[in-house]
Amino acid sequence: MLQSPDSGLIARLRADAAPLRESFAAAAADPRAFAADFYAALFELAPGVRGLFPEDLQSQREKFAQTLATIVGFADDPATLIGSLRQLGIRHRAYGTQPQHYAPVGEALLKTLEARSEGGLSPEARQSWRRLYGWIVAEMLGGARLAP
Repeated sequence: MLQSPDSGLIARLRADAAPLRESFAAAAADPRAFAADFYAALFELAPGVRGLFPEDLQSQREKFAQTLATIVGFADDPATLIGSLRQLGIRHRAYGTQPQHYAPVGEALLKTLEARSEGGLSPEARQSWRRLYGWIVAEMLGGARLAP
């Protein structure tokens, strides 16, 4: 049985909504380019994960951009995403994703956000993204533990 979400963390994630949205604005303006840059950064940081993805990344890039936009869109009410994130974790386990794969994804995300944000990420935005990503990973791993 999974634990209910930590209300203190959910409150902190809600408070992070503004810096998350502001720092995501450049990515949202051109989600395809953002996703392409993200995957380039990911495969540079962790070339071994390339085999977990299809050869043609177009569909994967679109899914990634849509998922990230949805998560940022629900930053004011992150608890509503818990079920979806756990299902995402179940699917990722079926794809062969291991817990150690999540760290380079987070690094690639921050690297891409930094590169696409005018003037880079502020310390507040960087911390907000780290907190959000840590929560996403925790929920996805919680879901992956439920997979058969």
